[in-house]
Amino acid sequence: MTTIRRHEANLPGASPTFPAGIDRGRSYDPPPLAQGPHFPQLPSREARTARLPYNRVFGAIGVALALSLGGCVAEGTDFHALPFFRIDRTTPGVVQVDVPPILMTWDTFPSAKSEDEIKGQDAAPRGELAPSRTKTNKAGEPERDYLVRFPWPFGTWIKRGDHRFWTYTGFILAQDTGSPGPAGRALSTDGAVRKDPFTALASDPESGGILSLPFVYANTTTDHEDHPGREDRTDIDHDIHLWPIFVYGSGEQKGLDEERADDHDYFALFPFGGVTKGLLGKEKITWFGFPYPLYAHVRDRSYESHHVLFPLVNWVSGPQNSGFRVLPFFGHYERTGLKGEPIYTRTFVLWPFLTWSTSGMNEPVPTETFFLFPFFGRQTGYKFQATSILWPFFKYTTRQTDEGDDWEVRAPFPFLQFGASPTGWKFDMWPLFGVKERGKTLHRHFFAWPIWRYESLNYKSGRSFSGQWLLPFFWRTRWDDVEGTSQHKWRLYPFLHYRKYRDGSLDIGGLSPYWFDDAGFQRTLGSFMTLYRYQRDSEGGTQHDFLLGLLGLRDRPPSAERAAYSRLSFLFGLFQYRNLGGERGLRFLWLLPEIRWGGES
Repeated sequence: MTTIRRHEANLPGASPTFPAGIDRGRSYDPPPLAQGPHFPQLPSREARTARLPYNRVFGAIGVALALSLGGCVAEGTDFHALPFFRIDRTTPGVVQVDVPPILMTWDTFPSAKSEDEIKGQDAAPRGELAPSRTKTNKAGEPERDYLVRFPWPFGTWIKRGDHRFWTYTGFILAQDTGSPGPAGRALSTDGAVRKDPFTALASDPESGGILSLPFVYANTTTDHEDHPGREDRTDIDHDIHLWPIFVYGSGEQKGLDEERADDHDYFALFPFGGVTKGLLGKEKITWFGFPYPLYAHVRDRSYESHHVLFPLVNWVSGPQNSGFRVLPFFGHYERTGLKGEPIYTRTFVLWPFLTWSTSGMNEPVPTETFFLFPFFGRQTGYKFQATSILWPFFKYTTRQTDEGDDWEVRAPFPFLQFGASPTGWKFDMWPLFGVKERGKTLHRHFFAWPIWRYESLNYKSGRSFSGQWLLPFFWRTRWDDVEGTSQHKWRLYPFLHYRKYRDGSLDIGGLSPYWFDDAGFQRTLGSFMTLYRYQRDSEGGTQHDFLLGLLGLRDRPPSAERAAYSRLSFLFGLFQYRNLGGERGLRFLWLLPEIRWGGES
């Protein structure tokens, strides 16, 4: 499925949060992608615009479904018809639909403008309202965003402002971890982009760098033209991948000379070869060969590197880089600064047995390393010295700091480690027990690792963290912020979970067998696996669910946009009574519409 998106996720401050009521504790940041012109030449903007309705069919159908089901429920109320579906319209402007039998959740809500679009608006005259942050279409009607999981936890569709992203993975994945974007366009200068090659498991996409879990399918298109101040970016980016088998990217950009017209295009088909952008932290890799690369050409900023029968033969060239290797016999590499001053030299003979190097040659005290693997190794630098024997088992390290000298011994690693410094000490007899202290900033101890572990950290910024783990039955984490807010979570598995968030919202559940804090699970299968659940939102609204959803109570206080609301449901919603600001409603046997009386209606 092809999707169209105008990219904004990797702009500082350009990730609007979802409205209140959308999946407590989650933020949905689609993967930031590096930009660039791509190949082959895309159709004209007029042709692309003509095709937009076809590219948005999935989103249009889903929004229509959510709104049509939501239209059966009065705004400001909700309705349970479990186990078939659940509709929630208690948050103004937001419609949430859950369909547990097909593992689907669907949220739709007003679309927010990106920071680029807000900055591009004309300032409001004195005394008038500031320009609206709500996004509108050409007809002036408010646009809507949506978040879809179908089927949970494999598929995710997101429209957030001008950003659209669709992905499908073959893994059952967890929440609050990265599921990064197209592998071919992974490299980015955005600090939020992850560079690690192996991502943690995740059900929803978030900011990230290299997507490396098979088999993940993603199809995205990024449109930058309507964003002020983005003339240096591509007009259109299109990315498709079935990682790690196939990656493809193409695009167009105005004002580039013919030599750079395809500067950011890529196409690779494993195991035969192709071009990738940003993979493994390299700007561009061109490779071919089967079953492993016979030849690869790497371009990375200030130098170029050639590989033959990777990784055996390699040579590097550039204004500041030079060197070559023929594994395992000999290799030598050098790097110089802009003025020709040496920065490092690295040499090996019969790798990995004999290596030596000097780095930081442009510093007052360079760092020198000598290694006769695995028998002996030595490294010396500025106020630092380390000696290894039979690496990695035995190592002695000393450092000089402003507070005094510290030292550490591994004998042998990882079973026995101990050391001391002016501000703390360490003694680990792994896996039996271990203790580490560093003044008031760090305390850590464990017994029978990984069964029992405790850790506390105090940061210079004023934030603090503490955590205890008694696996697999109990774990607890707590973050305290400088502003006085805190986030506290603990779980007595599988009987009880407790989550208190920074905005004051609370979630307590009894008999909670799913160990991740995953909104997709809670909204599809969670109700049928929890004997009791209590929730309190940041506005003081409360909800009680008893006996796998057999009985439900909900109460939300009035707000500027909504009257007070209360609801009682029994037998999974077969009987439901609600009160919205004096207007009452009654349902029997999941009948639509409901019987209403009272209030102004």
